[in-house]
Amino acid sequence: MRIKAFSFEAKASEPRPIDVKVETRVYEARRGRAVRLSCAERPFSLDDALDFDLEFSDTLQLTYADVIHGSFSCRVLDCEAGGDTIIKVLDAQLSGRRVRLFIVLTVEEGDVRRVYADRITGLGEWRERATKISRLASLPPSELEAL
Repeated sequence: MRIKAFSFEAKASEPRPIDVKVETRVYEARRGRAVRLSCAERPFSLDDALDFDLEFSDTLQLTYADVIHGSFSCRVLDCEAGGDTIIKVLDAQLSGRRVRLFIVLTVEEGDVRRVYADRITGLGEWRERATKISRLASLPPSELEAL
């Protein structure tokens, strides 16, 4: 199964001030361990805009339309996953504030479904988030902390 992820930097003043940098790593849950996936990198194309919006419109409240009004550089990560639980870790820097966000995906009958995503607004305490992510990904919280 192919999994797409994005690492990007964007700065803009219109339509609203944006200063964001996101580095994404993709893992697969295997027998209680998180294994980092090898991903091929390629440049962002307009065909990726919808997937970008699906990834970040809720997690960071950013869309492609927001980031193209200034400087925007993006690498698309194409990852090959064989398991049924995928964890994306987004190390984000938003106007100098650093946060780590998690997205959990499941693969069922060839379809990828998002079952959990942190959101920058209303981001809860790490212990609560870790408990929920741990349960969904079948990974111990200590394994999540190491990511």
